[in-house]
Amino acid sequence: ATAIGVYAIASDNTASSLVCGFRAGEIPLDPGSRVWTRRAAYKAAMIKQNMTTPNALELAVPDIRVRVLHNGTDIAFHLEWAAPNKHEHDAIARFRDAIAVMLSANADAPITMGGEGAPAHILQWKASWQADIDRGQQTVKDVFPNMYNDSIPEQWMSAEQAKTFYPAWAVGNALAQRDKKSPIEELVAVGFGTLTTHKEQEATGRGVHGSGRWRVVIRRPMKPTGTNKAAVAPGETRNVAFAVWVGDKGQRGARKQYATWVEMPIEAQG
Repeated sequence: ATAIGVYAIASDNTASSLVCGFRAGEIPLDPGSRVWTRRAAYKAAMIKQNMTTPNALELAVPDIRVRVLHNGTDIAFHLEWAAPNKHEHDAIARFRDAIAVMLSANADAPITMGGEGAPAHILQWKASWQADIDRGQQTVKDVFPNMYNDSIPEQWMSAEQAKTFYPAWAVGNALAQRDKKSPIEELVAVGFGTLTTHKEQEATGRGVHGSGRWRVVIRRPMKPTGTNKAAVAPGETRNVAFAVWVGDKGQRGARKQYATWVEMPIEAQG
């Protein structure tokens, strides 16, 4: 291995530690940008979630590659993992691919998605939301192309009137909204079973599948808006954790693999 800056580079272009580097200027959302690909990645080993039900039945993703940058205003995570196939739909017995980043909001949260008095701030990228943004709102026809129906409410009335036929959409359920601006959902949790969509959604991102891999960028303000969010600052060291879901392995909710807390020094601004 060779030493470059504050981390060592191994022969497979992985870094020995996870360092959030400083970059002047905008941090690209394009996962293929050379801003990301020329930076060595930290290899985070994943383990099966076996602390609460439903457990992960197998270790579908043994490790992920992580790169992190900040520009004094935003912090962004570049996440990459092996995925021979992509899974973009949520339906009956169909599940999407996803990946998440977790930080402590205002205290040292336990790895169990936070705890009482120690909320966890979670940012989850969803392949299904990415598909909605890239190709337009996915419908039942996209999942089950041979299904048939005479018509849908939107053909006979305004969108606002049609909402009454879609209760989740009408009450503002984030999973059912049709005007998604980002493939990232920001959430807060204080332990298993408490995961809640945050009312302030500020994170942006993009995921691209190719050559048997997912590459995802998640970007958010270093000083976010609202309570129970994790503010980060140059010069400090923060713990960060990761989780990933593989749709065709039946992974959803607690059924996932995760990497436990990793120390992440945040470089001072140059």
